[in-house]
Amino acid sequence: MSYIVYMIQVTLAFLFITTAFDKIKNWNKHKISISQYKLLPKCFITYFLFLMVVSELMIAILFYFFSVNIFSVSLLTVIILIYTSAVFINLIRGNTEINCGCGSFLENQELNYGIVIRNIFILGLAFIPFFYDSPIIIHFFFKLFFSLCSVNVLIFIAIIKETRLFVVHSKRIYKVIER
Repeated sequence: MSYIVYMIQVTLAFLFITTAFDKIKNWNKHKISISQYKLLPKCFITYFLFLMVVSELMIAILFYFFSVNIFSVSLLTVIILIYTSAVFINLIRGNTEINCGCGSFLENQELNYGIVIRNIFILGLAFIPFFYDSPIIIHFFFKLFFSLCSVNVLIFIAIIKETRLFVVHSKRIYKVIER
């Protein structure tokens, strides 16, 4: 059981490191995404994005190199609740034609309730290593193995998402050609 818990912990670490690096790499794109939510004054957007990137990097480091504790789970909870609240508010407003700004392979071109459900699922996963009361002491090679497995899980999820997008776009193109 401790190996499964550790795999969840490492997968969440890789998830947050990829989203943080995507936000750094596509800084201006993410600033635009945040501004389209229309929840923050423009003067705070850069600071907010910086704070989110630093928080995501901290979560990744804490989840990967340390045991999950109240601070790391609290930080993850706050981040997920901020993101989920912003998406939910815009869904209620009907402002769905914007990029979610999630980063990495979690990125969606339009807001939908699936993002809210996904974020709640991620939040639930974070509590598994927190409430698992046995200390996880894992040999280096097992850590390497689980790190590779976690990366493969995330790549698999990304492939499924891209395949779904390809099918949707192919159907749209086919309908245009039929006309």
